[in-house]
Amino acid sequence: MATTDGMIIAHDLGASETYGVVPEGVAAFAAANLSLSQQIANSASHGDLQETVIRAALGQVVTYAAGDRALLTVLVRSSGELGTLRPAAREVADRVGLLLAGAWEDDAATWQSPL
Repeated sequence: MATTDGMIIAHDLGASETYGVVPEGVAAFAAANLSLSQQIANSASHGDLQETVIRAALGQVVTYAAGDRALLTVLVRSSGELGTLRPAAREVADRVGLLLAGAWEDDAATWQSPL
C-alpha cells in the first residue's frame, strides 16, 4: 500500500523473498504508473482505471487504485496465481480506500494514520 504520490503506507515484503526489490522504489514507480495509466484511460474516454498489469519474464506487477489517494500493488511470480488473486486484491483495495478516505486532514494531503 502506498499513497498516490509514492509514499509507503505498509508493505509485506520479507527480505528473504524480495530478491533485491526495494519497497520504496516499487511504491514510487507504481504511483507514477497508476497516474499515467489513468491519464491514458481518460484520453481514450474509457472511464476510471481498474488496474494496471505489467507482465515480465519472471512475474507480474499489478496495481489497483485504493480510493483517491492510495494504491495497492501486488507482485505475482506466476501468471496462474494472478487469476485467483485479482478479485481479492480488488476487494482489498476498495476496502482500504474506504478506510483511508478520512485519513487526510486537508487538501495538502497531510496524512494521519487512522490507527
